[in-house]
Amino acid sequence: MGNIKMMITKNSYLYDLYPGVIEAGISLPTHWNPKDKYQYLGLSLNNLRVHYKGAGKTHKDAAAVRSNCPIPAACGLYYFEVKIVNKGRDGYIGVGLSQSSVCLNRWDKFSYGYHGDDGNSFCSSGSGSPYGPTFTTGDIIGCGVHILKRTCFYTKNGRHLGVAFTDLPSELFPTIGLQTPGEVVEVNFGQQPFEYDIMEEIKQVSIISAFLVQEALAGTAKSFNSVTYQTNKEPQESVENRQKIRMLLLEGQVERACEMIDRCYPELLSNNMQLAFELKVRQFIELYLSIDLSALGDDLHTGSFGSLPSLSSPNTPPHCSPSRDSPTPVVVMKSASQTPPTSPKGSPVREKSPAATAPLSPFADNKEERGNSEDSSRNGCEMDSCENGCVENGSGNAEAEVVAEDSTGKCSGNGAGRDAYDAMEEFDRERLELEDFSDSEAEYAPDLFYRVEQLVVFGRKLNQFAMRMEDQQLMDEKNKQLLLSAFSLIAYSNVKSCPAAYLLKPEQREPLANAVNNAILEYLGHPQTSALQMLVNHARYLHQEMLKANLPGASIVDPMRMLEFKADAYRGHV
Repeated sequence: MGNIKMMITKNSYLYDLYPGVIEAGISLPTHWNPKDKYQYLGLSLNNLRVHYKGAGKTHKDAAAVRSNCPIPAACGLYYFEVKIVNKGRDGYIGVGLSQSSVCLNRWDKFSYGYHGDDGNSFCSSGSGSPYGPTFTTGDIIGCGVHILKRTCFYTKNGRHLGVAFTDLPSELFPTIGLQTPGEVVEVNFGQQPFEYDIMEEIKQVSIISAFLVQEALAGTAKSFNSVTYQTNKEPQESVENRQKIRMLLLEGQVERACEMIDRCYPELLSNNMQLAFELKVRQFIELYLSIDLSALGDDLHTGSFGSLPSLSSPNTPPHCSPSRDSPTPVVVMKSASQTPPTSPKGSPVREKSPAATAPLSPFADNKEERGNSEDSSRNGCEMDSCENGCVENGSGNAEAEVVAEDSTGKCSGNGAGRDAYDAMEEFDRERLELEDFSDSEAEYAPDLFYRVEQLVVFGRKLNQFAMRMEDQQLMDEKNKQLLLSAFSLIAYSNVKSCPAAYLLKPEQREPLANAVNNAILEYLGHPQTSALQMLVNHARYLHQEMLKANLPGASIVDPMRMLEFKADAYRGHV
């Protein structure tokens, strides 16, 4: 583009319209091409003004000029305006588009124009069709091209006139045609603001990209932006991270999703305890699913519950994944009056604590009951400990010593002032031990019994976490009901008869995945709802108001039905 490219700066109006195109070094039309015009035309004002200098006696005296380069497809939506400086003798002025192969003194195939004398549109021929109003001296005519839709529209003095042409080919040049003496026009390719607010039209293209990014459709958004040369405020890596987290949750891999959230978005969960709680409840449900597949019976084969996940290999007991740098607590049960019983092979077997059979009741009616429940829960799986690392058992004849051994071999105790989120982190750090089954049981089903105990211990921890959230007034009725429903699953031998069986369906993962995605967007300072989604929501609201007002035709303009119809038509087309 030479010197013309230097004129397009970041402070220019043209840059505001097409920043990605300009930064990519793609040429934009900036003036009429003196080497691509018919002889009856003259150029002036830096090749922006065109005047007719022919005889203008017949249609054979028509003349046209094209811009210095075609409209780049990367624009997505392109627009220019032409001011009618003087309509001349007859005002036979045409504003439009043409390919480079089109003859410059007649309307051939691949030429498209809107005429001022009669308001007709001409599509690849000399025969016009009624389109819009006539235009004359002082009017400003705009021409817009939707590259993605392959359509063209016009404006007059800032007013949109509607679509004029469809199924447009590529490589089109802005074109002006004149035919009678005295006709003078001047083009605005973006060197100054347009009469029509084209920026609003361009935003309609950008909201598609914003929607794709909002929904964490990283690959689709990247491909769309590469074609339209758009950029997003959120880095591509962050969009891909959100997509990975979403997929992990939809696959039931909650623990891995939480690890990735903590790694990519530190403190997000510690600042959003309700979301952290919902994730842990979902993790409990997924752990239950990994154990109780047989209880689903025929539903597992008919697909009523979808494809159920396996959290670990059947040959390898699942383990929590502690950080290499964090201490690994080892729970040792001591008896004050006798030595621990041993198995036939001589290995110690831990005694059952009262909490082993205690019901999980996170929301007692009074503080005293809740205090007893919490103490009982702590006997089973302690999250808080004394500063020296020891906790007395409620029975008075045994104590549980929690010893945390770090990577250096040193032991450290847990602090007493831990809040609810610190308690939640114990889910990922504590080593679980197999207990309460004989050698023969271990020989035939070690993985099953390990999973059952893991579920029970996890449930106790979740119960304690819920009580602490309740104490801090962080639990709402929705989360209380969610926890009780999740815990009720273990009370049924046949899960199909459980009222909470719906929690096991794969589609129940989607609301949580959406909530996590929105929380990440809020954490990053981005809006949780895209402009496109807001437009759809607004259209649905207006439709409901029309139905309430009993307006004629309200059922016909249902936006959701219209979207479904468009989608079906598109699928049929491709």
